[in-house]
Amino acid sequence: MFMIQINFPFTEARHYRHGMSYELWMAQHLQGQSKALPTEETSRINTTFIALGDA
Repeated sequence: MFMIQINFPFTEARHYRHGMSYELWMAQHLQGQSKALPTEETSRINTTFIALGDA
């Protein structure tokens, strides 16, 4: 599971909950934004991400 536990002050105690890491949130955001792009652009972006993963 990619959810991490975060906590923050709440009244006199701390509140705990599961939260999404920034990296996962940003990856999902980019994935959603890429759906609006033309197929050619999406293909270029995917190729770049694959190349970065191999670095």
